[in-house]
Amino acid sequence: MRYLAALLLLCSALTHAAPPNGFALVHDADGHTNLRESPDLNAKVLAKIPNGTPLECVEELSENRPDFCFVQLQQASADDSGFIHYSRLIFPAADKSFVRLREQSGRDDTLTLSGSGQKVHIVARRIHPKRSDFSGISKDNFTARLYQGKPFYGMDNTIPKSVFALERIMLNGQAVPAAEL
Repeated sequence: MRYLAALLLLCSALTHAAPPNGFALVHDADGHTNLRESPDLNAKVLAKIPNGTPLECVEELSENRPDFCFVQLQQASADDSGFIHYSRLIFPAADKSFVRLREQSGRDDTLTLSGSGQKVHIVARRIHPKRSDFSGISKDNFTARLYQGKPFYGMDNTIPKSVFALERIMLNGQAVPAAEL
């Protein structure tokens, strides 16, 4: 029984000591962080990622260096993965300064989230993109890397027949300027 209790205590301690993984945001005093080729501070810098950039931290790929995170950027293209030091990331799920929002109501084209005195209302509209708006189209004609010159995601780069586009976002009754979307 003591052996089992000690084992459970050890597993619990290791779980709490493990670095976070999942959705993260870049947060560095320099205003950007380096995306590196390998989990080493002296490794080649692949790109400079600006503060606020969303990314996916995949813990299981960086087991050998627990101070680094293998990341996949949300706007993924072939070169948008590498290693970033954990100290340069914020994990909203683990950070008490981020407000957790719950879905309050929604229809096909609207979504309302609220929590801790915050309310976000999102309205989308269905669009039917033209094939000519896509670039970087693969040889099989089913995937593309860019939409109107910008990376797009959420479809595994598959060219969609129709999508929802943000029409407006309201934060506590105030419209969020289109430039900030």
